[in-house]
Amino acid sequence: MGSKDYLVVSDKGHCYRVKAVGPADVLDCIQGLVGYWAGNTALVELVKTIPTEDGIIDCWANEEGMFRQGFKTNTIGSALCKKRIKGPIVFTGSDKDGETLPVPPEFMEGAIEVGVDLEGNGKQYTWPEVCIELMEQEQKFLEHIEMEERHND
Repeated sequence: MGSKDYLVVSDKGHCYRVKAVGPADVLDCIQGLVGYWAGNTALVELVKTIPTEDGIIDCWANEEGMFRQGFKTNTIGSALCKKRIKGPIVFTGSDKDGETLPVPPEFMEGAIEVGVDLEGNGKQYTWPEVCIELMEQEQKFLEHIEMEERHND
């Protein structure tokens, strides 16, 4: 049985197994996951294509992530892609025609084996909207802490 999920890695280090959406909703979903919630419509960029025995893995990021205020270097995503990436990223699968698919289960299992710590121990998925909300709350919390630290200095 194949995976029906994407792997989302926030720039704060949280990783999520996110339920894949249908073809008509893929762009909106990926835009939301890479930073639509950050205040502007997210332009998505394919930052890495990883050929595997089971197909192709695509890594998507916010096209403006490298200079968008509030985005941090995505340490986990950068290590997986072997290049510096800022902001949240989404790993998807794709077919030979370029259609976006869920990641193969072997990729998700391999990510866990190399130390990616999925929220919920990777045993359950979350909906894209929930993941976006979690990352938005995380960002607001960190901004609040930074503001308090500046105020206390």
